[in-house]
Amino acid sequence: MHGEERGARRLITSAEAHAEGLVDEGPGKVPCPHCGKPLDPLGALFAGKVYWVSHVGCGCEGERRADRERAEADERAERDERARLLARAGVPARFADVTLTNGYCRAYVDSFVKKETSTGLYVHGPVGTGKTYNAAAIACALAQRGCDAIFSSALDILTNIQETYDSRSSSKREMERYLSCGMLVLDDLGKESNTRWALTTLFTLVNARYERMLPVVITSQYTMGGLRDRLAQRGERETAEAIVSRLAETCMDVTLVGGDRRRAGTGLPLDLSRKGGKDGSGQAPLGLEGF
Repeated sequence: MHGEERGARRLITSAEAHAEGLVDEGPGKVPCPHCGKPLDPLGALFAGKVYWVSHVGCGCEGERRADRERAEADERAERDERARLLARAGVPARFADVTLTNGYCRAYVDSFVKKETSTGLYVHGPVGTGKTYNAAAIACALAQRGCDAIFSSALDILTNIQETYDSRSSSKREMERYLSCGMLVLDDLGKESNTRWALTTLFTLVNARYERMLPVVITSQYTMGGLRDRLAQRGERETAEAIVSRLAETCMDVTLVGGDRRRAGTGLPLDLSRKGGKDGSGQAPLGLEGF
């Protein structure tokens, strides 16, 4: 058995099976389905028995063509499945082929454990430094791992909820999508209108995920302090502070720096990030010092 367990499964030729005493006589040669050339059969060894399931490769043009067609079909199926997952997650077409370029975001995805990770990210920096790009890449990566991820902006979420008021749709059902998904990637927080209703709805969203210990990835042009001031512009400071306090407790702070890659005409954003604590001190919170 060449040192293998008798119950292990491997492919062997008829000659090997005969030499090892597994069969008295192997089956005859089988014709190549493409050119008819006689080929040695291959058996699957399982629990001490041989099951003849295939044959050695022929190498003829017909077989090579079939292999190419099969590989192309597999690639198409993989692309279609990726597109389905990303559409379900709400990732825009522009970001369908993104890859993680930021080291901290990449480490976050690598360490993410479904249903066990409650820590999120707060990714902020100037326009064009790759915040949305990396946030979309996080959503893509987690969706492909089977996580129920949703990528959206706060503005779109608020708009979707408002639109249910003028239809027969349920605002509660719409809100629950964002409250209960395995990962919520909230892009460009701080761009939405800071009306009392908007702020209350944002608090409901952030607080529910905080209480359920579900992670959120946030991108914003603002530091956490700047976001608090932005949300409190119309006097709702208490609610603004409650939102930012929960994000500060549950999110690792990641700062992206550098010029606007869109204006520069460069392709992917450079990994010019630095990591900070919830106060921007440079201390990584929540036991994520290894990032």
